[in-house]
Amino acid sequence: AAVAAGGGGGGAAAGRNNIDDSIRNSGNDDKAATPPPPSWPPLTPKGVLVDTEYDGINGGTMDMAWMEISLATSPLHERYVDAVYNHFY
Repeated sequence: AAVAAGGGGGGAAAGRNNIDDSIRNSGNDDKAATPPPPSWPPLTPKGVLVDTEYDGINGGTMDMAWMEISLATSPLHERYVDAVYNHFY
């Protein structure tokens, strides 16, 4: 019963490591030949705004807090946005 519950012979951690190794080592030849998919360019945070609202104060309708992060754009990012926009419109 202890082995079934992960208590003996390395237990669940050993089994998980074997699965992780199997996934990590499967298809390594294919991964080397296949380029990674394209991704969006990184955006750099340039500002943070934190605010709150309280029910009944200054017209507030609920209690909440939030945070907004402003991100700097780049010419490459703008080209990606334009391409997505042109695809849909």
